[in-house]
Amino acid sequence: MFNKFYRSLCFRIPILYRVLLTFRTPKFSIKNKNSQLNLVILSGKSQTDMLNQTLISIFKNFSTLPTIYLFLDKNCKSEEIKKKIKWAFDAGINFISAEECISYHRNKGNLLVAEFADKNPMGLKLAAILQIEELNIPLLYCDTDVLWFDDPTPKLIEFTKDPKLNMALSIDFQKSYDKNLLINGNLDILTLPPYYCAGILYIKTLTKNAKHNLNNLFQIVASKSNHFSEQTLFAYINRTEGDYHLDEDLFSIILDDVYSFIPKNRPNLIARHYVGAVRHLFWRDAFFKL
Repeated sequence: MFNKFYRSLCFRIPILYRVLLTFRTPKFSIKNKNSQLNLVILSGKSQTDMLNQTLISIFKNFSTLPTIYLFLDKNCKSEEIKKKIKWAFDAGINFISAEECISYHRNKGNLLVAEFADKNPMGLKLAAILQIEELNIPLLYCDTDVLWFDDPTPKLIEFTKDPKLNMALSIDFQKSYDKNLLINGNLDILTLPPYYCAGILYIKTLTKNAKHNLNNLFQIVASKSNHFSEQTLFAYINRTEGDYHLDEDLFSIILDDVYSFIPKNRPNLIARHYVGAVRHLFWRDAFFKL
């Protein structure tokens, strides 16, 4: 009985942290800009509170700030975001609507990408990343359920200097892929570990071969897709582009503290991705560690 009550509290108390965080004013020093790195984030209306904490963690812990491109889902308007996180507008973040992103790809002739983005929020995520990748500057992407606890810059500099590394995804503890895409795209290479998650990813460049492989698969996801389609595409490209991954001790999905009131000390951790089973801990860690 006590154990059940304890576990229930572990999930309920973070709700209080979420409320308390709305009264906290972001505090961080002005940082120099890093013109050689773009950061992409996609957010919907329901993720606004998480987005706020993700951005705070970035502004607090990055030694230099990348150019930030915030793409907004169809149900999310910049005016609504501005009311909740006005400081982000004042900080010079670039806001791009779903309609603007979809139009960008239509105007470029990327009709299947536009169709995928129009039908599926994860298609929009892929379209957003592809749009910013075309600026020919290395990019970092993170979901809104990611918090940053240390500066990734030294590790990203290593990536930039590695001539063989074009992209790297974070490691997933399970195979979360689009089964239809695996079958119809003949992506047998993804059936064996390591498994990849696109919640945090780095792209230095997409080679011609990578873009060709993507183009061959867009017809499948444009006609039928799910929540894992975009992740499957990036995992496949990552496998064919050198099979690099982000160090899972630094950029992590962690499941060992589901029933914990207090964050553990993790001195090596740079970023944590709070997937479904530990989503409640996002608010705990944002409250205690930011």
